[in-house]
This record gives sequence, C-alpha cells and structure tokens, in this order.
Amino acid sequence: MASVDFLLQGLNATEDHYAAVEQLLCLPNISYCLIGTAFMNAAGAEMVVDNLSGIVPNLQLVVGVRNGVTSKRSIEILRAHDIYPICVDTATQAFIFHSKVYLAHNQTNATMIIGSANLTAGGFVKNIESSAIINLDLLNQEDLVLMQKVINDFTLLINQYPQNIYQLNEAFDLDEMVHQGILVDETSSPRRAYAHAQVVQGQIERRPAMHINTRRMASVQRAGVQNMVNIPVPFTNVAIAPIVNNQLLWKSGPLTRRDLNIPIGANTHATGSMLLKVGDPSQHIDQRHYFRDVVFANAQWLPDLNPQYRHIERCFVRFRIIIRGIDYGIHELKLSHNTRTDTETYRQNNSMTQIHWGEHIKPLIAHDELLDDILCIYGPDEGTDVYTLTFDIE
Repeated sequence: MASVDFLLQGLNATEDHYAAVEQLLCLPNISYCLIGTAFMNAAGAEMVVDNLSGIVPNLQLVVGVRNGVTSKRSIEILRAHDIYPICVDTATQAFIFHSKVYLAHNQTNATMIIGSANLTAGGFVKNIESSAIINLDLLNQEDLVLMQKVINDFTLLINQYPQNIYQLNEAFDLDEMVHQGILVDETSSPRRAYAHAQVVQGQIERRPAMHINTRRMASVQRAGVQNMVNIPVPFTNVAIAPIVNNQLLWKSGPLTRRDLNIPIGANTHATGSMLLKVGDPSQHIDQRHYFRDVVFANAQWLPDLNPQYRHIERCFVRFRIIIRGIDYGIHELKLSHNTRTDTETYRQNNSMTQIHWGEHIKPLIAHDELLDDILCIYGPDEGTDVYTLTFDIE
C-alpha cells in the first residue's frame, strides 16, 4: 500500500530534491524511469547524468523547450552519455509544458516525486520547492493502477502531439535550436528570457502551436488592462503623462488574413498595413482617437508632405517584435492617422489609425498558422521608447 511523505525544500540542508531524486534513481533493478520537467539547465543535468547513464534503455526523459530556460548545454551534457530527451515544444508562450514528475519502478516497488522542482540547480537545491514523495507497492492493485495511469497519460500526450513532441538524436543541430529560440545559450551574457532569432525570410522554423484540451475560463482582466481602459481619451494632440513601463495597452481580436497581409487570392494585393481597431471588446476604447491620442501620443507625428494628404499624420515608432515566443529584435515601424472628423468613416466610429509592417516584418507575419492569434501592444521598456508587439495564441 502507498506511503506518502512531504518535502519542503529549504527547511534544512540535508532534505532537498537533489537527495530525493538521487534516492529515487538508486532504486534497485530499475525497469522503467520517467522524468517530466518543464525546465532543465546545465547544473541540473550534471546532478543526474551519472545516475541516468546507467538506466538509459529504461529511461524516458521529457523536457519542456522554447521556454527561456532549457539550455543547449544541458542537452550536450546528456548527449555525451547517449541520453536523448523528448522535447515538448508548444510553439507558443501562451502556455508551456510545466510538469515536474520523477518516477522509477522495478518489479515490486515504485517511487514518485510530484511537485514543483524542475531539473535545475534551483529546483533541486536553491529554491523553496515542495513535493509529495509517494512510495508504491506494485503488488497492491491500487498502487499499480496509479503508477500505470501516470505512465499512460505521458504516453498519450507524446503520441497525441507528434508535431510538438519529439525525441532528440544526433541529427539535431543544437546551435540551430538556439537560433530558433527553442533552446537558450547559458554562456551568453546577459541571457534573455527570449532567444534572438535572425530576421531572414525562410530561415525561421515554424512549428504549429499545440491546441490542448483545457476548460474555458471566465474572462479576467489583468491589472494592465484595467489601467488601460481607465485612461481618459483626450481628443486633442496634447501629450499625456508617460504610460507605465511594459503596460498592456491594447489587445486585438483574432487576427485575420487582412491583418497579417496574407493575400486571399492570386489577384489580391496585400496592403502592407493593419488597422488598429477596438480589438478585445472589454477594453472599451474609442478606436478613432485612442491610438493617436493615448498609446502613441508622445510620438513625433507630422502631416504628410503631399498637400493632398495633409490630413494624414505619420510617425515612426520603435517596436520589439515577439512572435510565438521568439524575439525578432527592435524595428522601426510607420504609423498613420487620419485626422479628419467630417468623414463617413469617422461618423461610423471606424478606425482612423494603422500600422505599416514594412519589408522586414511582412515576411514574418504573413503565415496561415498565425491566423486567429492575438496581437498585444505593451508600453515602452523602462528608460526607452521601445514598445513591444507580441503575436501569440490567446
């Protein structure tokens, strides 16, 4: 019959997840070992590699990637001992593989550690982590069923998403995985949460985002959104107070082919721009003025030089572009705003402001897999004038 203990790492120097996992891996005659961890770094890999190397044929190591933590060096450490993890790449930052499960069993006994500890130095030693340590008697039917459910559910997950869950082998180019934002380089300084990918058409690996089965939650407004909808909308060009650093300023509705500049047919010409509209209806904004007079009020707006279009104001704004969790760097994009208030477009409360994607960004966003994604605009980074645009699933 199962026995359960509780581990709260940080209470004393001898009881930590490093010791608990080491004991689990020292179970005699291991016939199967499953490790499912969201994050893995080089220090964590070094801690377990010697014990794992002795059970390679019976090991299933499942690791989250494209999460700003799991590193190239950790994979190299394992690969030197012929250990090739199974990568879970959700291809989005909207959700990630976040499991922390350690399981080993032989013919009669099993141990499971289920809690908060990742396969990192922080998870194993440094952080305040907690887990349940469950010892199972496999001669007991209930214990056997529980263990089999854990193993079967991981098998089902792996088999259900073959495009997003794959096992590494010698053929994988780890440098290219860093380039694509799938792994991070622990040697870079400073190491960013998002890997930088080169903005070159055709070089970016595009994996479809996973669509997992989760319950639909009631809409919850984040603090940034609440602040955003309470900003008074001035209908003049007077600059407003600086917005909060990294504040969520706008959230689109599901992106369309028109928004992403994907031609509908062979004779359709992509406009190269996107209208900035109401978007998420919970924002309660006046799309005619909000972007010109609030979000980008402090930009250097100037009338078009052509007298025929003097009612069109234009400016350039710097944006950090992040698409499905990959940071494509900072780009200067043009914005246009129609100042006329006597048109049918204005009277019908339609959008008067648009963003022009430019030749560098259009090739990155004109892809069907980004349809129905959500575009968010965040306020400038601290001490800069750089806004952030993120494209991701909701």
